[in-house]
Amino acid sequence: MEQGIFSVKLYEMEQQYGKLQSRIQLCQSKDHERISEEIRQMEDEEAETSLLLQKRIKGSGYPAAARLAQAMFTYENSVKEILREAENGNYSREHRKTGDPEPAILYAEYAADFATQSMNHALLAALRAVEKQLSYEEEERRTGNE
Repeated sequence: MEQGIFSVKLYEMEQQYGKLQSRIQLCQSKDHERISEEIRQMEDEEAETSLLLQKRIKGSGYPAAARLAQAMFTYENSVKEILREAENGNYSREHRKTGDPEPAILYAEYAADFATQSMNHALLAALRAVEKQLSYEEEERRTGNE
């Protein structure tokens, strides 16, 4: 396998890291409207990621890749459910030749994807927390000024 496989994933992570940096700066701006819009955009991105995972699950000719995509899809749905619960106050082998590197390559690719998704989940949680804080402060000002 070529080293370029990892270059693509590293580039994707670099791009996501750049988004993370700018989105964190947005969080610190305390611009409620922009933060709300950013949440909507990230939720759209999550929906796209989910659709891509579903396509990978159904369309992969490689059973291990389909299983990995299913695991990521399950993770996505579990995290969304946990986040929803948290927002509500709850806390709730294939036959291969010996030495075949493909399973290791797939694992590395999906581990990179998992790290990127983890960053996005952390960011989304931070955006939502900042949004809730801003809403709380705005409500305090309104009720305190009445």
